[in-house]
Amino acid sequence: LSRWCFEFHCPTETWSLHVFSDASSKGYGACIYIRGVYDGHVSVRLLMGKSRVAPMKPISIPRLELLGACIGVRIRVDRK
Repeated sequence: LSRWCFEFHCPTETWSLHVFSDASSKGYGACIYIRGVYDGHVSVRLLMGKSRVAPMKPISIPRLELLGACIGVRIRVDRK
């Protein structure tokens, strides 16, 4: 299912995907942004985001950060 990501109608000169992830004691998640440049004009759009609620069993914040990074890797691979 195709969708329009950029506001300009010309093909982009360059584009890149940026993946961000974060975690807290209550949850963790990741998101993907796409950035395109055409004729000096920059457009950035949110492509996808996923989140999860932290387990009831206490887990360290570094472990939750790692789980958030795993989600980021998985959604990045799915976007290819």
